[in-house]
Amino acid sequence: MTPTVLQSIHRQSVNMNPYIAQLLRATETSGASNLFWSWKSAFFGNYDAVHFHWPETFYRSGGRCRTIVKSLVFILALIRWRLSHIPVIWTVHNTKPHEGGGFLERLADAIFRRQVRLAIRLNELDLDWDRLLPNAVVRTILHGDYTKWMSEYDVEPAVEGRLCLFGMLRPYKGIEDLIASFSSLKDSRYSLEISGSPNNEEYGRELESLVSTDSRISLNLRFLTDAELARSVSSASLVVLPYKHLYNSGAILMALSLARPVLVPKCSATDLLVREFGPDWILQYEGDLDAFALERALACRFVMASSETPKFDHRSWKEIGLLHVDSYRKVMKISEC
Repeated sequence: MTPTVLQSIHRQSVNMNPYIAQLLRATETSGASNLFWSWKSAFFGNYDAVHFHWPETFYRSGGRCRTIVKSLVFILALIRWRLSHIPVIWTVHNTKPHEGGGFLERLADAIFRRQVRLAIRLNELDLDWDRLLPNAVVRTILHGDYTKWMSEYDVEPAVEGRLCLFGMLRPYKGIEDLIASFSSLKDSRYSLEISGSPNNEEYGRELESLVSTDSRISLNLRFLTDAELARSVSSASLVVLPYKHLYNSGAILMALSLARPVLVPKCSATDLLVREFGPDWILQYEGDLDAFALERALACRFVMASSETPKFDHRSWKEIGLLHVDSYRKVMKISEC
């Protein structure tokens, strides 16, 4: 049986996210047929299941009126899937939206969570899944690596003392703390590069103001191509991701795929990564990020041979594809009952 799955991904945006691109390729190789997202397909298409990653993007928009319309349309789609016995699958990249929302957004989120039949968690964290997703079967499928995807791009030698943060720039990522902590370091040999698109123009202007007094900090407020990302990350001796809330992070795996160690807050999720990759690749700090944590991480940074890279033994895309397709088939059988 070949499961046909409506993926919550627009065709034109596939290659903007290497996780999604590799996942679609792996599931198709393993026996699934994927449909790209459109509202026409959502309401009138013929498919066996629908698979979400970041559901909040389907009921949230920049303006109030657009958010109301999107929320209502999303709720109608959920009703359609419920009446048609089409199972909803959610790969849980974040256990809750990073930004709050109004009543309709919260309603759409609540209905969605109750309708999820299969939740794919990206690590083994023991969360209260019965409360988060009361009607879902939960299955663990680890987040894949980016080693092969990034191998076609040129990399730079690491510059000692250079720190890097990359990805979507949002308040929950602790970027303000990183800027303040770095500015407290007096060594002129240190540098910091922050790259990515801010979640809105106002936040971008706030970051520009914060870095304006320290010439060692460069701020690149735009989406980086994969080639630019490879050069930016590889030129750093340490990637710093001081997220205030961390369940899963593709950025951590991107840094490791480019053979750069990562400094992250100590929490249950990063403890799992330390056990998997070792303390030379996953450096932790406790409490709030400060200058001491940055200096200590730079001082104890593991000096690696050029041939040494992290081991992604349990994150094979072939295995990930097979596990997804098996999950699709199982949730389809559950929905038929």
